[in-house]
Amino acid sequence: MSGLRYGIVDSFPTSMVLERQRFNWNDCYNSFALALYGAMKYSNKSLNLTQALLYTGQAFAINTDTFVGPMDVFGDGGLIREALDHLGFEMEVLHANLYGGAWNEDMAEEALDMIRESIQNGIAVVSWNLDNYEHGLIYGYDDERRILNIHDINKRNGGELRYEEFGRRPRNGTPIEPELFVLVIRKRNEPPHLNVTRYTEIEDASYRSALRTALSIAIRHIADEGSEGSRRKNGIAAINAWITAFEDGTAHSFFTSYNLLWITSSRQYVVPFFSQSAITHCMSIQDNTLQQLMLQASEHYMASYRAWIRLREMFPFPKSADPTDPELKAAALIMLREARDAEVAGLGTLRDIVEHLAK
Repeated sequence: MSGLRYGIVDSFPTSMVLERQRFNWNDCYNSFALALYGAMKYSNKSLNLTQALLYTGQAFAINTDTFVGPMDVFGDGGLIREALDHLGFEMEVLHANLYGGAWNEDMAEEALDMIRESIQNGIAVVSWNLDNYEHGLIYGYDDERRILNIHDINKRNGGELRYEEFGRRPRNGTPIEPELFVLVIRKRNEPPHLNVTRYTEIEDASYRSALRTALSIAIRHIADEGSEGSRRKNGIAAINAWITAFEDGTAHSFFTSYNLLWITSSRQYVVPFFSQSAITHCMSIQDNTLQQLMLQASEHYMASYRAWIRLREMFPFPKSADPTDPELKAAALIMLREARDAEVAGLGTLRDIVEHLAK
């Protein structure tokens, strides 16, 4: 098996290591999105980082509360599952003390079984707190040595994690209750055509359908659908919660900078996606209306990106700044409102694109 190292006892692999994929963990600080992209790279589906972020909806993710707590980009997993399904993947998740899941002592072994199966199928596994308190990848295991082969922003060249530590690592050196997250993807069928360039009418239709589905998922996140009754908000409602936090003096300094790092490093791919798509529409699928709408989206998200970047300059990660400082607070509120206005305009254009693609 190309790219694999494995040992077999009684016809069952007791160890297997996939080739470690090369990508830069600094390309996007949304560690969940980047780890998910890393897992998808193990399939035979051609998908670049920009497409992975846009077609899973992660490029649009904003999530917080009136204390500006750390972003939760997974939620109940429903939107991610739907996006992956459309991209040709099935998803299985096991989580404990994260995203609402409860811990029991059998979960770590159950998670290890999921990891073994996925790696035997040739796809690395998205997990949590491997060497850094973020998401990362597991790309190998060894039952005799009782170690996992791991890859995250701390272990960029690969590392090892003992089975005994899996799900039980401290948080930045401080002991915590067990926390476990394992997300496995399986190839289900061929992915849709994601590139603007048309070679056949079938690919044209596939591209338009895939774009419509992706932007429909993004709209549901941006419009905060499904979070009624929750203190955590998504999209524009999350920006409103952030504004309230600054107005009330409850914004957390560190997590303000942390969330801005995630947002800006994901949003940097949105403008090129829309602008490049608009540039190529004229010569490929020859849809001038779609071309103009994509240009509008690019303009709106460039305006929001400018505001997010300015906020990140005010609250640089990790040292951040005091969000209750009167001058800084006033400037931040101006930028948050500018970001919100641009995001509202962007949402309107996304709805117009989806409506146009439905014709």
